[in-house]
Amino acid sequence: MPANVNQMDDGGGPQAWFQSLPLVTRYWFGAALMTTCAGNFGFVSPMKLIFIWDNIWDNFEIWRFLTPFLYVGKFDFNTLMALYMLQSFSNRYETEPYNTGAGGGTADYVFAM
Repeated sequence: MPANVNQMDDGGGPQAWFQSLPLVTRYWFGAALMTTCAGNFGFVSPMKLIFIWDNIWDNFEIWRFLTPFLYVGKFDFNTLMALYMLQSFSNRYETEPYNTGAGGGTADYVFAM
């Protein structure tokens, strides 16, 4: 095959875009997308994802500390905008911070979170 002919999988696509995200942004965006889909498609009740202190204290449901930061809400335009802003702002903060001398963008981002 001639060298100037592109193959079908040379164009990138969603997987290449997702792999190009910085480390923390990739995991946070992926977890938020999966948690939101799980709550909307009925795999997990959204009531199991929200922060309820009595359930944490009495039933030891410690995942409720994390899932409010991952569940975006029911599917609508606001959900798409929230996921876009999460990806955009997180990516920008992780890749373009001012130099603090603390190990780079990812280390500064994790510390700030």
